[in-house]
Amino acid sequence: MTANSVPALILPSRQEILRLQEHENAWYLSGAFDLVVRKHGLLGVDPFYGDLRGAAYGFLGRNTVWRSEWENSPLVIEAPLDASVCAALDVKCIETSAADIFLEELNIGCGYSSCKVRKIPAKGKDYSDPFSFSPQDSRWCRGEFSVKFFQPDERWKPLLHGVTPDGKKGIVAVTDGVRLVLGFPFFDISVYQHSLPPLGDTGYYSMEVNRPTWKLEGWLMDQAERLFSEAGCPVLRAHDWPEGYTAAFSVRHDMDRPVGADDLASILQTYDELKLRASFFFLTRTAKAGLISLLRERGHEIALHTEASSAVGLGEEKQRLENIMGEPVSGFTTHGGRGGVGYLGATHYAWGEENGFGYGELLGKDNKLPHCGFNLGSGVPRASGIMVPGVHSSLDTGMKPEAHNLELLLRYLPTRLREGAHCVVMNHPDIHLPQLAELLGELDFGSVWKAPLGTVCQWNATLKASSRVSHDGDRIVLEFERPLSHAAAIRFSDRVGSKNFSIPEGAVRFEVDRKTGKGQVMHEEDRLQRFFPTIERLIVQDFEAQGMTREQAAGTLRVNTEMLTGRTRMLVGGLRLSSGHHVAELGCGFGFCALGLHRVSGARVTGFDINPRFLKLGDALLETHPELNRFLSFRQLDYVEDAPGEREYDAVILNNTFCYIVGRERQRAAIENIRKSLVPGGAVCFYQFNPWFFREPFTKLPFVHWLPRTAGDMVARKLGRRQLSDLDYVSPVRLRTMLQKAGFGNVRFLPGGSPFSWRRPKRSFFPYYAMTARLC
Repeated sequence: MTANSVPALILPSRQEILRLQEHENAWYLSGAFDLVVRKHGLLGVDPFYGDLRGAAYGFLGRNTVWRSEWENSPLVIEAPLDASVCAALDVKCIETSAADIFLEELNIGCGYSSCKVRKIPAKGKDYSDPFSFSPQDSRWCRGEFSVKFFQPDERWKPLLHGVTPDGKKGIVAVTDGVRLVLGFPFFDISVYQHSLPPLGDTGYYSMEVNRPTWKLEGWLMDQAERLFSEAGCPVLRAHDWPEGYTAAFSVRHDMDRPVGADDLASILQTYDELKLRASFFFLTRTAKAGLISLLRERGHEIALHTEASSAVGLGEEKQRLENIMGEPVSGFTTHGGRGGVGYLGATHYAWGEENGFGYGELLGKDNKLPHCGFNLGSGVPRASGIMVPGVHSSLDTGMKPEAHNLELLLRYLPTRLREGAHCVVMNHPDIHLPQLAELLGELDFGSVWKAPLGTVCQWNATLKASSRVSHDGDRIVLEFERPLSHAAAIRFSDRVGSKNFSIPEGAVRFEVDRKTGKGQVMHEEDRLQRFFPTIERLIVQDFEAQGMTREQAAGTLRVNTEMLTGRTRMLVGGLRLSSGHHVAELGCGFGFCALGLHRVSGARVTGFDINPRFLKLGDALLETHPELNRFLSFRQLDYVEDAPGEREYDAVILNNTFCYIVGRERQRAAIENIRKSLVPGGAVCFYQFNPWFFREPFTKLPFVHWLPRTAGDMVARKLGRRQLSDLDYVSPVRLRTMLQKAGFGNVRFLPGGSPFSWRRPKRSFFPYYAMTARLC
């Protein structure tokens, strides 16, 4: 077993990736390949950017430098290969290039896809003719790619043979029984297939060259599972769909125009008979509260059909629909009709993630199963928190009664359902309802999961995209961000063999004991409670070592146990942290908030503090729970004097620590070091005392902190309370100004977005506040 007994996506460091992108003038899309791995049910795979300690197993991204500790590690390796990899593995090859490669054993071609777009007019004008899209950002441009034909020998055995368009033929995948080496950049190609470039001011029309990669992905995941398990490395793999189902089916209705009462009653009756619940997407300008209430009462999903031309506009539309519904909106699609902007590729997914959507049914590529989108905000591609369901098949081709695809869908959909895909039918419910009813009546739904898009995406996000796997002694632990909405089937494999388990609806944690082969389900939603005995023991020991009693530790115990879950959920929600992020907590103290940040979000967290005594408790926590070593680490640092890193962290958090930096020059220096440590587009969150509140938090005295510093300190001492000279509270307005001057934008006061509100003036005077900002 390796030191890191959970598979990983092993990548160059962020700095190396940025240099590689600049040199190649191309995005390093391999950095988001974990979204593909998780899509196929291989659980717990997270990216590591040049900082994975010890031996490892998993997927090695292209151009990653080889490490000696990987000598016996089972790995799936992508070309182009770094020279150190070729030397370490003694793999010999001949290099060529191609825009496409046909894989004989799988009978599929593999290469980059391309699309057509068109300009969407204002109302009353005509659409432009569709034309081939050429990315404005040259880093999205793809053409020929490097292909390595391997020379087999006694060690390296062929797995796949490939043929280029010009007739060159050779071995493009080999294995020595421990490693599998691909001769082309499949991680990169696959992630490209799961996205579209930003489409500028043109709307998506159709795929021009579409090369689905799901068949090769599935083959590769099967090979990886076998390699890892035969080497003694544990693997958890989830079935594609909830237990008892072999495929999934959803109906998407775009509510562009009014629907007649009789037509609506007819289709709802059909859905009731089939026990099918659909997803209805509303334009906010036509959304009617009564109709929405009726659909919700019948169990159907309500989502947004957006016409917005900006992230702000999308957020405003979301808020309007939520006001009508009285509950959050999870999904959105784009309106391609006159007056809209159409689907703008990666731009829309970035807007959707920024506004907290759970999914966007937009992509237009057949990837078989729902998957994460990905984000380029940090300058390094990574999987994002927004989900992409199966591609839709449109029943409608026009407004006329005969303008439909019924015959085509009757041939296509049964095949896709047999293949286990997520099939989505799109229809405008004011037209072609007889054809929709006929289609639904002809399809065999025997083992097909019929569910709204939001339900399908949330289940996949919970089980696959956001779940976490850790190794705790002889236990393999699988944890979910929220309770499972439907039962799941998973397979545990290692050298001994494989075993299937059922995880019931409502579970949030599942453990496999490798010695006994037994599984255990937990329904406890608070992921931190099992650490509370350790936290309590460490805090009490520390206080007693300082000559204090357990009673004196009561306040510290409460903050780090009872209040910990709520605090960390607020911080995670404010920054929208997920398992792909690397977070720095500055002034981490004992490190228990860092623990909470990881346990709630799945992010990797590095805690920094100037006090070595505090850090010893964090290290003791890791000694007691070694399964956390992969996700948590602690370092000594004065972040006023030194930056935690250089363009290294997706987010920086200061949890009630900024008040200990006295003086505006030192505060500005700290914010500058925070800026240096963040990747482009990275975020910072401050949680701290609000000096507009009347009672000072440490002395519990009213108004004392409103006095001049010297006077306030003198009053506090006279009354026998702690000194105030080592504290410098920063108001929301002052902090916002400092952040903006340091180059941060999108500054938000939590709760509410702004420190001032005429509707809720009390929130300006809450005792504590949070403020988030993003690096411009």
